[in-house]
Amino acid sequence: MHPPTSSPITAAVTRASACCACRTTAARRARNWGALHASQELLAFLDADDEYLPGALAAASAYLTQNPTEVSVRLDVEYTDFPDELTVHTDFAAHAAALSNTVPSSLIIRRSVYAALGGFPMDDAFRRLGGEDGAFSWALREIFGNRRLDDVKRVRMHYHAGIHAERYFRVALGLQIPSPADVADAFHFSRQFLHTARAHIRQLRAASVIDG
Repeated sequence: MHPPTSSPITAAVTRASACCACRTTAARRARNWGALHASQELLAFLDADDEYLPGALAAASAYLTQNPTEVSVRLDVEYTDFPDELTVHTDFAAHAAALSNTVPSSLIIRRSVYAALGGFPMDDAFRRLGGEDGAFSWALREIFGNRRLDDVKRVRMHYHAGIHAERYFRVALGLQIPSPADVADAFHFSRQFLHTARAHIRQLRAASVIDG
């Protein structure tokens, strides 16, 4: 695959602190606002702790150009300076790959599809629980699929204490036990977002379109 020299991608850059993003509406509001005002066909989202590695957006753009029926693509994430307690765990690599399918900075998506899905969910429950990125990725994967370019790392996430990814790893690796009530609520509201997004897509598919 030979990436183009430029990429038709609008980067919606979120500069909200990642330690607060999972507890407030700042990050998802910034992403949705950026997408609303974008003019390019493809959207990309870069959170404050992350950076694109050279050629990242060009590779994503090339993939979607060569695969016009795909609505999105993910980039593989490198987790930098995370605590050894996490990275030496035998299951870290598997959970790192899973998180690469969820974090907003790994996502490049067609703007029309993002709009049809409704953007990142703004339900107040996610302000308390976090996980709106997980809800969006679940809906995207279930409705359209969500490929990931895993040949090389193309996004780098930098660690700082309290980052949401750290909490994810600690829970996934069994080092931290979340509240069962919070887990149940997160699943409930994520599934609700999936059903709503699927209904939006069905409405669009069923709509009559005037040729012109």
